[in-house]
Amino acid sequence: MGGGYTKDGVGHNVWDTSKEAAETVKPSLRDQILRVLLDAGPPGLADFQLEDRSNYRHAGQRRNELVKRNLVRVKPDEKRKNPQGKLQRVWTAFDDDGKQLKGLTT
Repeated sequence: MGGGYTKDGVGHNVWDTSKEAAETVKPSLRDQILRVLLDAGPPGLADFQLEDRSNYRHAGQRRNELVKRNLVRVKPDEKRKNPQGKLQRVWTAFDDDGKQLKGLTT
């Protein structure tokens, strides 16, 4: 990990730390979202509930990262109404037997 030199708009070499910063911030936000979903248990949460409990407006983006890692899944037959009355999918960190998802095994 680490930054690297890149050219700015006028051809100067600049140290690029944006990728490094993103990599250090995202895991902690991902971990926070996963913790909220684990605390919710097998019933899971819709994104509006996840945002409320995590105090993070873009919780769905971090949840998507957890889905890609097989740490979170959608509950296919369940939706919940958000405060605006729209139905949202429900997400959980548990399988149908109530066991925590283990994620990618690489």
